[in-house]
Amino acid sequence: MAYGSINLAVKAGTVTRVTEFLVVDRPASYNVIMGTPWLNAMRAIPSTYHLCLKFPTLNGIEVIWGNPRVSQVCYAAEQKRKKPDLETVPRKTEKKVSDQGVLRRRTKTKKTRPRDRS
Repeated sequence: MAYGSINLAVKAGTVTRVTEFLVVDRPASYNVIMGTPWLNAMRAIPSTYHLCLKFPTLNGIEVIWGNPRVSQVCYAAEQKRKKPDLETVPRKTEKKVSDQGVLRRRTKTKKTRPRDRS
């Protein structure tokens, strides 16, 4: 649910456009998400694979390049927010009988993803 909207001037390279933003109170890894109305107004072509945005200007095609490291950090933060790493937690206990007839308990543990230390 949005609290409201605000119109702000957005400068992309040498082009400035006034854009309407919705104000929401939600956790996110990004400061702002530019949607299709802004992309259409800019006549821009985004490439998430190449981390760039191309759009026409009076002087030709302009390209804005993203930072791969910042992209990785944002992606990791969003994944962690959605599903935090689980510590090793016992799942269930199995009874095992050894060769001598003595009962032993063996605990299975969940496997966790290695933590990103960067």
